[in-house]
Amino acid sequence: MTVTRLKASNFKSFKELDVELGPFNVLIGANASGKSNFVQAFRFLKNIVTVGLDSAITLQGSEEYLGNIRIASQSGMSLEISAYFPGLIGVRLDVGFLNINTTTAVYRININPAHKTKKRAVSEILTYACEYSIFEVPGIENRKILGSGSIKVSSDNGHTSIEIDKPENLALTENHISPKFSNIKNDESKSLAFQMFSLGVQNGKMKSTMLNEPSITSWPLQLRISRFSFYDIESKLIKESLVTAGRSELDENGANLSIVLKKILASDDRIKLLNLINDVLPYVEDLNVVTSSDRAMLLTLQESYSKGKFLPANLLSDGTINVIALIIALFFEDNDLVIIEEPEKYLHPHLVSRLVNLMMDASKKKQIIVTTHNPEFVRHAGLENLLLVSRDEDGFSVVKKPAESEAVKVFLENELGIDELYVQNLLDMP
Repeated sequence: MTVTRLKASNFKSFKELDVELGPFNVLIGANASGKSNFVQAFRFLKNIVTVGLDSAITLQGSEEYLGNIRIASQSGMSLEISAYFPGLIGVRLDVGFLNINTTTAVYRININPAHKTKKRAVSEILTYACEYSIFEVPGIENRKILGSGSIKVSSDNGHTSIEIDKPENLALTENHISPKFSNIKNDESKSLAFQMFSLGVQNGKMKSTMLNEPSITSWPLQLRISRFSFYDIESKLIKESLVTAGRSELDENGANLSIVLKKILASDDRIKLLNLINDVLPYVEDLNVVTSSDRAMLLTLQESYSKGKFLPANLLSDGTINVIALIIALFFEDNDLVIIEEPEKYLHPHLVSRLVNLMMDASKKKQIIVTTHNPEFVRHAGLENLLLVSRDEDGFSVVKKPAESEAVKVFLENELGIDELYVQNLLDMP
């Protein structure tokens, strides 16, 4: 899945937000401009999937801080993402097996906070553009394309309805693509589908939103949003960390790097990892993870200058640790969207261009969003990938694309660099 557009209304520091996204996106802007709030939009959606709406709101502070504090607290907020979404919903019909191949997805959630005697109101819309095809029984080789259409699922405070735009003669109904959870028979309870849908139930009760409620139509989007990954690597924490056990996926701060690294070094990906690291850090010859007497796992590294000796993590530079963690996040983690805050931390300007090139390479297979203040990063990122976040005269955050500014184009034609325009605060021109 690739998120192609993000829209928001009354979310955090944004009054209105509507921005198109590409494979590689670089958020730039002054402190407190709203870059972190932009990232929080994606985190909020993932939290809805993983912990439910109530907890997702709590993790943002409260309903009071979910919306813009300059706007009346009882005003509602909304988030909407559009995505390139190749996927498949399979339905068994009397005439054969129907494939609903999705091409795009648009999901929107509106939240009106509780106010006085009114309860919180939540409405959602999920729309898939799709193509219908059928495999006529008994042979799957007899695939017949029926036509295109859409599936629109709407939920208003938990009351769900489905609108199906389909070829005229296709006998497809709401019950085919959204069977009631309670109708699943006991002998089907061990099926993979049942188990996947069960992930959306807590204590026998349905969760409150489409993004975490078991549904044939919504679980593909739930799965993809759950694969959003966020990283703010803390190399000092990694160097001091003495882990004995932990997750096999890289933590947001990278604290479990040695655990993840040990798994990769023991696999066929070892050479790939070392080659990628060597592209940025040519002095790195080898990596290892050793286990101490108290079972703590320790990252060690061999430099070309160290004459065959491995150095422990606490003796390595912060930049070296940072690059290793970032490469793992970009190339070895199972994620669709990677969001990284200040990836150039601790790096010499000469190495920033190499890191940017690696990120561009990684963005061919997964979508990347980074936040940065670094002029050298801006210089190499490419004008077309920059998103400038700033505050308007009323204090609301706005996002602009410098590539669409005629004034910026004139400056560039006169051989002023992108990084110079950024440092001089000239990218925010019409």
